[in-house]
Formats: sequence, structure tokens, C-alpha cells
Amino acid sequence: MTAALRRMVAFYEKRANVVLWLTLALTILSGIAASNLRVDSDLGRLLPDDAPSVSGLRKLEKSYGKTIDRFTLIVEGDDAMKNVAALEALRDEVDGLDRVVKVEIQQPAGFFEENRLLYMDAADVEEVVSRVESRIKYEKKRANPLFVSLGGKPPSVDMADIEAKYEDRHGAGERYFKSDDDTKYLLLMELDFPASDLDATEALLPSLTKAIEGIERAHPDADIHMAGRYYKRVEQKWVTERDLTKGTVIALAVIAIFLLVYFRGVVTPLIVSIPLLAGTVWAFAFTYLMFDTLNVITGFGGTVLLGLGIDYGIHLVTRYQEARREHDVSEAIVEAYDHAGRASLYAGITTM
Repeated sequence: MTAALRRMVAFYEKRANVVLWLTLALTILSGIAASNLRVDSDLGRLLPDDAPSVSGLRKLEKSYGKTIDRFTLIVEGDDAMKNVAALEALRDEVDGLDRVVKVEIQQPAGFFEENRLLYMDAADVEEVVSRVESRIKYEKKRANPLFVSLGGKPPSVDMADIEAKYEDRHGAGERYFKSDDDTKYLLLMELDFPASDLDATEALLPSLTKAIEGIERAHPDADIHMAGRYYKRVEQKWVTERDLTKGTVIALAVIAIFLLVYFRGVVTPLIVSIPLLAGTVWAFAFTYLMFDTLNVITGFGGTVLLGLGIDYGIHLVTRYQEARREHDVSEAIVEAYDHAGRASLYAGITTM
């Protein structure tokens, strides 16, 4: 083992420049690949497609159709008339945007008006049934040849009083999607791609933002906000990416402080940190080539890798410094790899 290590060290000493340039080139290429790695914040993607719950959902979607997601815009202001004016102007503006299939600002009141009695309250349905059953009993008695009328009116089946309760359920003032106090109005956009397509949503946002800013300038009393599943998913992705970046930066800062305090210098921490960072970049490049995306769990892999990978460099460099007191550079490297290197290799394989 020691002889093989000496040959390895001799090989790298003769070709140090070539090895360094190849390592640098590999790290740069890996960095380019890793920069394309994106985070998929959809929690539903955490399960594999062949999971029973996922396959069951697919069957339901096949039978009943997929739920139609809508991009929601909220028009908010104190004046109801100005809100409606801004809402209608916003509808005309976004209706022509690319990828927008349908824009709705009002409830489908016509359908509900034509079929309003299908949405009766349970108590009214029971009252209708009671009146009809009473009239049926009365008519059955009258059909009996032995029936003798003692006067009195037959039970009424007039439903005019019940119908009147549902006449104005969807009047003109109730057609808009709005809050009870008329301060918030909704605009619903149906798009030609699902809410899970975050790239398409992000591509739509600039033109949508431009349209909103134009309406806000023309209607300064109304504020317009984005909402709904499309925007929330993109927003969740941004928050996840921000948290991942922040977590990685904090991990690097803590590691740097620890190394500076432990080694009481700058050169040794750099010797430990540079291979660690390169290895982490290589790992993310491999992830991009194999999987293309990270999820909300594997996204924290950078922080985890930094924490797991720092040990090997510390052990190797510390052992090298101890051996350097008694040997030259080459022999000290052999000594470090012969002892700490073997343990680090086994530990690394176990961690993998």
C-alpha cells in the first residue's frame, strides 16, 4: 500500500500543472451545469409516479378530469365603482396576452338563474315535498267513491313564495367575484399550461406585470395583486431558493470561522475548503445530469455536503502537518494518505 502511494504521489508531482488545469476545467464545466439546476417546490413531486397514492390520483383525473387551475388577480380599493372600472380595464388588457385562454371577472349568473331551484336550501326542499305529499293524500281521498266532502280548501301546492326567495340570488350587483364589503374584486385567468409548469408561469410574469402597472397608472385608486395557485407556486419556489442560498452561505461562513480558529491561519483553511467546494460543485453537476431538478428536501444537499465533506480535509491536512515535522513533503503526503486517507476512504464509502 505504501509503495503504491509513493508512486501516486510521484505521478502527481511530475504532472501537477496538468492535474490542476484539468481539475479547474472540470470544476468550471460542472459549475456551468450546476447553474442550470432548478428547484421544484411542488410537494406532490416528492412521491414517485408508481406510488399507490399517485397512481390513484391519476385514475381519478382520468375519470373526472383535472382540476382547472386559474391565475388570480386581485383589484383592491375603497371605491367600488373605481374598482369595477379598473377590473374591466384589466380584463381587456390581459385577455390578449400570450398563453391566456380565458378571462373571467363575473360569476356564470345566467346558469344559476336558469337553474336556481336546483340550489334550494334543504328546509325549502322539505317544505315543497310536504306540500306535494299533502296534496297527493287529499287527491287520493277524493278519488275514493265513498268520499264525502265536508267543505274546505284542498292543500295548496303554490310554490310562489319559495320561488320568490331565489329570484334575486344572482342580481346585477352580485355577478362579480368580490368581497362582501366591495373592496376586493377578483379576475380569474385560465392558461394553456398547468400550474406545475413553473417555467411557463415565470415567462408570463413580465408581460403580466407590465399590464398591471399600466392599469395602476390609469386607475391610481386601485391596487392590483397577483394570487392563486400559479403565482403561489412560483413564489414558493423563490422562497425555497432564497432559503437554500441563505442556508448554504451560513454553512460556509460557520465552516470558515471554525477552520480559521482551528488552524489559526488562512492558508490551511483554503487548502481544506477549495477541494470541498469543488467536490460540492461536481455533486450538483452530477445531480443536474441525472435528475435535472432538486426538490424541497434534496435542495438542502449543498449544506449537507459541506457539513459531511469538511471532515476528510481536516483529517488529511492535520495528519500531513504532523508528518511534516519528521519527513519531507512527498513522504509526509504518503504518511497522511497511508493513515488518515485510508480511514477517510472507508468513511466516505460508508456515507455514500
